[in-house]
Amino acid sequence: MHNNGFEIQTLRPDGLDRKQQMTKNAFIAGLLFLLWLDPASAESPFIRLALNEQGDAMALQVSIARYRNQAGVELDLVSAVHVGDEGYFEALNHQFSSYDSVLYELVTNDPEADLDASTPAFSMIGFMQGGMKEALGLSYQLDVIDYSQSNFVHADMTVAEFQRSMDDRGESMFKLFLRAWSVSMAQQSAGPSTPQPSLLGLLFAADRQQKLKQIMAEQLANPDQLDMLLNPEGGSTLIAGRNLKALEVMQQRISAGDQLLAIFYGAGHMPDFHDRLINEHDFEPVSTQWINAWQLN
Repeated sequence: MHNNGFEIQTLRPDGLDRKQQMTKNAFIAGLLFLLWLDPASAESPFIRLALNEQGDAMALQVSIARYRNQAGVELDLVSAVHVGDEGYFEALNHQFSSYDSVLYELVTNDPEADLDASTPAFSMIGFMQGGMKEALGLSYQLDVIDYSQSNFVHADMTVAEFQRSMDDRGESMFKLFLRAWSVSMAQQSAGPSTPQPSLLGLLFAADRQQKLKQIMAEQLANPDQLDMLLNPEGGSTLIAGRNLKALEVMQQRISAGDQLLAIFYGAGHMPDFHDRLINEHDFEPVSTQWINAWQLN
């Protein structure tokens, strides 16, 4: 079949089907743009670097931000990084048991099948484990989070909904890659930035795992640039479209009587969730709790 002028094969020569290849391409593009961007220059209410008195980064932290509406319903935005310390994910498992419902992200037609790491359709887990897990010495979210808990509720698009939304918006992973490149070029034109070590140098460094982890933590904690890339003006399927789907499920759970809910999505989704909760759903922020996702010291 053809898509945006490019031929897409159902099964590629390297053994990856279309869905797996899209995931691999997205991961590679993401790794490249993280190495292109400048380190964090502003603090986000959802992800940050914890520094010691000397200004050294000690941990990458994500937040659990609580909101409350006038009816007394409370909702936590539980920011996620999809690879992290095993203890971080174990702490979340404990946290999740306290909610009436945990609304989680996963673009899939069959959540139960795709959450099984042994399922061929979800063999991208193996790719992530072999890439990010080995490169950074971290655990992968789907290996540690217990999605079998009875209060877990799928709150994301199906594959067909995701593809249709991207087509309607004229989006593609290739365009995402080009946007990352344009952000990088704009930064270079704006003036000098913090020099980044070469990828080749990182690969052969004795402490390459720690150095790469440090660099990626700095990029992930840069909210302005990530939002510019992932959720441009007018919104994107990746952020705005999927968030709207999650908020639809939130409304259904509230109507069913849930009083304490969590939305468990990547930290990049949270600024959009924050704005929509306040402006469209009459929630107000109440408190913020920070937890360590990556130990950097």
